[in-house]
Amino acid sequence: MSSAVAPSPPKGSNRRQAISDPQVVARGMRMDLNHPTAGKVAAIANPIRFSDSPIRYRRPPPLLGQRTDEVLAGVLGLDAAKIDALRASGAIG
Repeated sequence: MSSAVAPSPPKGSNRRQAISDPQVVARGMRMDLNHPTAGKVAAIANPIRFSDSPIRYRRPPPLLGQRTDEVLAGVLGLDAAKIDALRASGAIG
């Protein structure tokens, strides 16, 4: 993505590296969110800042697989039987 306009972390970087990236730190974008089961979770804030309408974070980040069924049903329109078949085949956890 080096030719893209949008900033992005170096290829192969992980979440911990992204959160401690000098640009993230310099812009004050590192934030902590409270998660009901994981406790305090470090995250990167939205880089877009509006003075009259600040961004609100309504939900904590999901745990791995926490919203799989919601996405498959709501976005892809899969019914429960198809989601169950994907889970049985090992395609999803």
